[in-house]
Amino acid sequence: MMKKVAILTNYLREYKKNDFYFQSEKLLRDVLSEHGIEMVYVTHYCFDQTKNHFSEYVTVGEDEMITIKKIYTPDLLRLKTPWSLQYQVDLFSTANFIVTPTFRLKKIESDKFQMYRYLHRFQPYTTLLTSYYFYDWIRETFEGELVVVKPITGSGGYGVNFYCKDEIYSPEVCHKYE
Repeated sequence: MMKKVAILTNYLREYKKNDFYFQSEKLLRDVLSEHGIEMVYVTHYCFDQTKNHFSEYVTVGEDEMITIKKIYTPDLLRLKTPWSLQYQVDLFSTANFIVTPTFRLKKIESDKFQMYRYLHRFQPYTTLLTSYYFYDWIRETFEGELVVVKPITGSGGYGVNFYCKDEIYSPEVCHKYE
């Protein structure tokens, strides 16, 4: 039996196919399907809170996105829109399906150090730069000559720098990250 995963989107009338992402969506659909997972898109506008289901969903076809006006209850709902997370957490609070990410995870997801603390099995070793400066044993855990230094929040590679272990102690580097 296929597991049902729905990704929450914001469409109102119809889900427009984005030519740039469509091939990736098809590939994701195919890979998930090979693993027994059905992926669809839903919107909170079509969620019936009293009956805990969506009145329609959108699926990825071969050449277009297809809207299906049928009752749909996923096994897991993936929230993608952080701007209304609290509203969505409340909306789906009594739902009989799993909602991810949780509010707690969403609050820490942009903090690289907190993500390492809670999900260390899935994250590269991460420490605060001040701890790196202060504790010898932390410095020794880093293998090789390069240390990657990233801002604690943000994404897209902005502010990421690579330093040799000797140059990381220079005043320029120390003051850059204060």
